[in-house]
Amino acid sequence: FEPDPVLLHGVAAVDTQCLSIDRRALKRCFQYSRSGAVKVMIGFARSLSDKIRCANDELQKQTQSGPTSTEASYRPSQLDEDDIQRVVNLAASRRYNKGDVVFREGDAGRELFVIREGGVEISRLGVSNAPITLARLGTGDFFGEMAFVDEKPRSATATATDALQVCVLPSGTLERAVEWNVGMALYLTGMICKIMARRLNATLKKLAG
Repeated sequence: FEPDPVLLHGVAAVDTQCLSIDRRALKRCFQYSRSGAVKVMIGFARSLSDKIRCANDELQKQTQSGPTSTEASYRPSQLDEDDIQRVVNLAASRRYNKGDVVFREGDAGRELFVIREGGVEISRLGVSNAPITLARLGTGDFFGEMAFVDEKPRSATATATDALQVCVLPSGTLERAVEWNVGMALYLTGMICKIMARRLNATLKKLAG
């Protein structure tokens, strides 16, 4: 999605055959089959989700005491007003008061949340059961994307830090969007993958440090 230095060494554990996909070639393929592009992007998002979960687990092991902030000011990538408006057309609106828990670590859930107003703190429990702050998010940020794409339990807790208004995309949104607006489906999956890739890079940098 964006040029970025490689943060890890990749070493084959067994004899391995890989396919290397050039970014420009992939874009050309997407022009011919947008529905196929969405399926590729969803698969990529699920792969990113698995990597983020593994990286967060390792970060949790390395954090011995809390409360701790792991780059609490980290902002993955805010959406602009046009982006938010596109999401609004697919989403329901929901409000929370300051201090309300939107979801807890370990909860089942497949909803994706986009912040229209207010703020959210993303945290998880460390090895000593003390909270580790992973991120503080504000207007234009979204959260809950990992369970949204991989259908696994929530990996962190989201708590409203102010009066909060969010757009909520329910499970199955991407699949339904392919049927009636493949362009929107491709836009959403691309947006999710871009932010997840940035989140993974940020976590890997914390581990490397």
